[in-house]
Amino acid sequence: MRPERLRISAFGPYAGQEDLDFSALGNHTLFLICGPTGAGKSTILDAMCYALYGKTSGAVRSGEDLRSNYVGYDRKTYVEFDFAIGNRHYRIYRSPTQLLERQKGDRSKPVEHKGKADFYEIDEEGREKAHITSKGVDSAVEELLGVGLEQFRQIILLPQGDFRKLLLADSSDRQKIMEQLFQTGIYLAFEKKLQEETQKLKTEYSRGELQRTTLLETCRSESEEELEKQAEINEKVLKEKETEFMQADKEQQVFLRAYDEANMLHGAFLRLETAETALKRMEEKRKEKEELRGHIKMIRAAQSVTKEWSEAVNAKKQQRTAAETLEKAAADLPVKEKAKAEAEQALALFEKEKTAQKERIEMKGKLEQYRNPSRSYGTAKREAERLAGIYAVKQKEAERLQEKMLAAEKKAAEDKKNWLCRNRIFMEGQAFVLAEKLTDGQPCPVCGSLSHPAPAAAGEDRITEKDVKDAERQMHLSEDAEKKIRREAEAYQAKELAASKESADKAMTVLSELEKNLPAAYRDSLALEKEIKDLETRISSFEKSLEQAEEKRKNAETIYQALKEQKELLEKQAGEFLKVSEEKNRILKIKVAEAGFTDWFECSQYIKEVPQLEAYENDLKIYDQSVHAEEEKIKGEKEKTAGKTKPDMNDWNEKRMKLLENMKQFAAEKAEKETELKKQKETLEKLRQLKGTQKEISEKYSLVAHLWEIAQGKETGINLERFVLGALLDAVTEKANLRLMEMSGNRYELLRKRGERSDGRKKAGLDLEVFDGNTGRARPAATLSGGETFLASLSLALGLADVVQEYAGGVHLDAMFIDEGFGSLDSESLDLAMKTLQELKGQNRLIGLISHVGGLEERIPAKLRVTKTQTGSTAAFEVG
Repeated sequence: MRPERLRISAFGPYAGQEDLDFSALGNHTLFLICGPTGAGKSTILDAMCYALYGKTSGAVRSGEDLRSNYVGYDRKTYVEFDFAIGNRHYRIYRSPTQLLERQKGDRSKPVEHKGKADFYEIDEEGREKAHITSKGVDSAVEELLGVGLEQFRQIILLPQGDFRKLLLADSSDRQKIMEQLFQTGIYLAFEKKLQEETQKLKTEYSRGELQRTTLLETCRSESEEELEKQAEINEKVLKEKETEFMQADKEQQVFLRAYDEANMLHGAFLRLETAETALKRMEEKRKEKEELRGHIKMIRAAQSVTKEWSEAVNAKKQQRTAAETLEKAAADLPVKEKAKAEAEQALALFEKEKTAQKERIEMKGKLEQYRNPSRSYGTAKREAERLAGIYAVKQKEAERLQEKMLAAEKKAAEDKKNWLCRNRIFMEGQAFVLAEKLTDGQPCPVCGSLSHPAPAAAGEDRITEKDVKDAERQMHLSEDAEKKIRREAEAYQAKELAASKESADKAMTVLSELEKNLPAAYRDSLALEKEIKDLETRISSFEKSLEQAEEKRKNAETIYQALKEQKELLEKQAGEFLKVSEEKNRILKIKVAEAGFTDWFECSQYIKEVPQLEAYENDLKIYDQSVHAEEEKIKGEKEKTAGKTKPDMNDWNEKRMKLLENMKQFAAEKAEKETELKKQKETLEKLRQLKGTQKEISEKYSLVAHLWEIAQGKETGINLERFVLGALLDAVTEKANLRLMEMSGNRYELLRKRGERSDGRKKAGLDLEVFDGNTGRARPAATLSGGETFLASLSLALGLADVVQEYAGGVHLDAMFIDEGFGSLDSESLDLAMKTLQELKGQNRLIGLISHVGGLEERIPAKLRVTKTQTGSTAAFEVG
C-alpha cells in the first residue's frame, strides 16, 4: 500500500480542509512529519488509519471523537484517502456520525448525520470505477491490503509508544500476524484436509465392511464360499425346472389346438341357430311387406299427376290473388280521389296570401336601402362617443396639471420668501459680528466713528451663511420645478387637449350630417337588421309552404291516376286468370282418371305420402336384403356342421383352466429359482468389486494417515503451518539482522528461541530473543534498553516487509510510518538508523517519520510540516 493523496476536513486539530498530495515528495522516499507538540502530526497517521479501518492508529479515539472542536455545525468531518497497490489505484471515503446544520428549517438546531464509508477503484486520472458501499468496505479493505487493523499497526504504521509490539509479541500473537501476512492458512487447511480425508477413508472402509456383511445376509450366507455353493445348486435345479416346463408347454400346445377347433364348431352351431331364429321372425312380417309393396305402387301412380296438380293449384292462387288486389284497388280509389280534391283546395288558399307576400317583399327592399346608412351611423356614433370620452379624460389630466402647477408656484413663492427671510437675518447677524469687535476709541470699519453709542444687538436666531445658501438653492430648485410643470401644462393644453377636442368635434359633425339623411326609426342598425331578418323569414316560409302545397297536389293527382289505371288493368288480368284456372282443373281431372283413381280426393291422399316414398322403399329394400343374408348364413353354417355333434364347451373350458394353472405353477417355480440365482450372482459380483475397492481404500488410508501424522507433528511436535511460519520467521530475522547488526555496531542479532518438549526433544516456536555479541549469550528481547528496543523493532519491521514482498504476492508493504522512538537513541545510533533508512531509497519504499529529535529536519530534506494556530492546524509538504 503506497499513499497517493490524503484529504481531511474538520478532523482533529485541522479545522479546515487539508489536501496532502504525496506526489509532491517527488523521488524522496523518506520524509519527516514535523511541527510543534499538539499540532496534529499523529493525527495525519490517525486519518489514514481511520480511512482504511474506521479506527485511529492508537485505537484510543473513535471517529466521532476526532471531529474538530474548532468548527461549527456547518463544516462536515470526513477523510478521503487515495492509495495504490501495485499498478491499481483506490480511493476510500469515510465520515463519522456527527451533528450538522440543517439544510432546511431551523438551522440553529443541528441534525444527526449517520457515518458513511465508500470504497472505489479509480483510474489514473482519478475517475471512480468500481464502488463498494458502507457494509462491505471494512472487509474489502482488509482483503485488499492482506492485513487487519492490528497487523497494520505493527508492521506498516508504528504508533507512538507501540513500535515495540511486534518485537515483544508472544508466539501466538506473532503467529496470527504472520498467518495473515503470508496467508499460511493454506497449510493449516491442508493439515485439516488430511485429517478429514483420513477420517473419510476410515469411514468408507467401515462402510464397505458393513455393506459386505449386509450383502451376505440378504442371501442368507455367512461367507462368499457358502454363497458360491448355493449358486451352483440353484443352477442345477433351474435346469431341471426348465426341462419340465418345456415338456408341459408341448402338451399345452396340443390341447389348445384341439380346444380352438371345438370352440370354432361350437360357434358355427350357435350362428346357425341365431340365423334360423332371425329368418323365422322375418317370415312373420312378409304379408305386411307385400302390402307395403302395393301401397308404394299407388303412391308412384299419384306422383305421375303431381305436375298437373301443381299447375292447377298455382293457377287458382294467381286467380285468387288478382281478385283480392282488384278488390283493394277498388276500395282505395275513392280515398285517393278525396285526397286529390283536398290538396287542390289547400293550394287555392295560398292564392289569397300572394298579395300580402308581395307587400312583404316591397317592404324588405325599402328597409335594405337604409341598411348601409344605418351601419355607418352606428359606427360614427360609437366613434364620436369614444372621442368624447378621450377628450373628457384629457380635460381631467389638464386640470390635474393645472393644480400641480399652482402647487409648484406656491412652493416656489414660499421657498423664495424663506430665502429672503434667512438672508435678512443673516445680514443683520453680520452687523452684530462687527459690533462685537468695536472698541471705544478705535474707528468703526464701516463708518470710521471712534464712538459707538448704539452697536447692533444679537438676534434671537443665528443664521449661518450655509443656511442662506441652502435656502437659495432650494428656492432655485422650486422655481425650476415650477417652470418645468408650467411648460408641461401649457404644452399639454396646446397639443393633447386641443387635438382631442378637434377630433371629437369632427366626429360630432359627421354624425350630424348622417342624421339629416336617415330617419330616426332606422338609426338603430341592430333593430333594422332584425326587422329585415323577420321579413326574410316570413317571405321564405310562405314560398316554402306554397311549394309544399303544389308538390302535395301533384303527388295526389299522380297517385289517383296511377291507381285508376291499375284498377282497369287488374280487372282485365282477373278475367284471364279465371280462364287459365278453369283449363288447368279440366286437364287435372283427365290425368287423375288415367292414373286409376276414382276422383281427385283419392289421388290427393296418396300425393300427401310422396315425401315418405323414399323411406318406404328403403325399408322394403332392407327387409329383402336381410332375408337374403340370413338364408345365406343358414346355408353356410349347415355346411360346417353337417354330420357333426355340438361340443360341450363347459367341459373343454374346465380342462383348459386346469392346464393353465399347472403351467402358471411351473412358470412361478422357474421364475423363483431364476430370481434367486440372479440375486446370488449379482451379490457375488458386488462382493468381488467391493473387495477390490476395500483394498484400494486400505492402501490409500495407510498413505494419508501417515501424511496426517507428519503434518500434525506427531513425531516432531511442530505442525506443518508452524514449521512453515518458523522458516518464514527465520527469513525475517535474517533480513532484520542485516540492518540491526549495522545499527548496533555488530552487537545484537535477533534469533528464534529454541525450547524443549517434555519428552526431551527440541522444538522451535515463534518467540524471539536477542543474541548479545558482547556477552556471547542470548537473552529475552524485553531486556533491551529503550533505544535498543527501537532499533530492533525498526529492523524487524523492515525485515518483515522485505520477506512479505518476496513471498506473499498479495500483500504490498510499500510504505511505513514511525511515530516517535528516535528520541531514545544516542547520536551514534541515530546516525546508523538514519543511514539504514536512507538506504531504503533504492527499494522504492516510502518511510514517514514523526520525531522531535533535533537535527532530523536538517538531515531529511522532504517534510510534511504541521503548523499550529489559534483557529486550528494546517499541513503542507516542503521539499528542500
